[in-house]
Amino acid sequence: MLDGFINIVKATRFYRAFISIMVIMVSAAFANTINKDVFVLCLCSLLIYSSASIHNAIKDRDYYLPSYSKKVMLGLIILSLLLSLSNKIIFFAVIIAISLGFIYNTISRFFLFGDTIILSITHFALPSISSSLLLGLNIKFAFILAGFMYIFSWLTVHSKNLKDTEDDKERGYKTLTTIFKNGRIISILLLELSFLFMLVAYFLFNLTNTFLVIFSIIFIVQLVIVYQVIKNKNHSALKLIRLLTILFLFGIIIDRTNKFIIIVMPLSLFLLYLILVLTNSIAKEKYKPIDINATGG
Repeated sequence: MLDGFINIVKATRFYRAFISIMVIMVSAAFANTINKDVFVLCLCSLLIYSSASIHNAIKDRDYYLPSYSKKVMLGLIILSLLLSLSNKIIFFAVIIAISLGFIYNTISRFFLFGDTIILSITHFALPSISSSLLLGLNIKFAFILAGFMYIFSWLTVHSKNLKDTEDDKERGYKTLTTIFKNGRIISILLLELSFLFMLVAYFLFNLTNTFLVIFSIIFIVQLVIVYQVIKNKNHSALKLIRLLTILFLFGIIIDRTNKFIIIVMPLSLFLLYLILVLTNSIAKEKYKPIDINATGG
């Protein structure tokens, strides 16, 4: 019973939701303020992502999950909906996220760029625009910020398909690596472009030398990432890609605000993810398949 619950917690892959929360906190940094609605949006993002991750774990048979896993998944969705009723912007954001999540888990991965488009919206553009509206940022700026987040994500997210290419082919998923002979090279080039695109933020958002210090660290570590990808060490590379994405977003946050309340949560998320990476506590993407006869409790 306890093992089943622990596997459900693992299946949520909650640490991956850190990036969406960081995106939300970027809006708070630009607004230089924060409110309870933003914290509710962060919590809803965490709940929705955790629910979707459990669904994926069930679908892809990644864990030994108990029979009540679907109830937990549904419970997380219902809880996010109930929390979203406190604000209409949060409610519509949650509805859109759930709807796109359904599309992602049913049909999107059978079309080229289907998964990257949806993930870029749900993980970056949607949290960005909804949090900007909650904080009263200028509409034009809010869309510029969300557009930047979308493009950055689209360039980066292809890297997740560098792993498990053969499994993706068997499932019929259409990605750069399953369709094109040189798909890995294209994905690596897009990943490199995403690191260069980070520098666009410096000019677009009129950032300072504080951001450049963070970017210099990112630039050095990304060389290690490219080396790992070339050597086919994809799992380690993906951990570092997520870590550097969090660091990049934190670089924007710390550059645009000095309010402790806005900085403390992003800093905590970055340090927690760093600890998970350094201690190798984040398990590899591939787990033992589920034993159907062992999922009763």
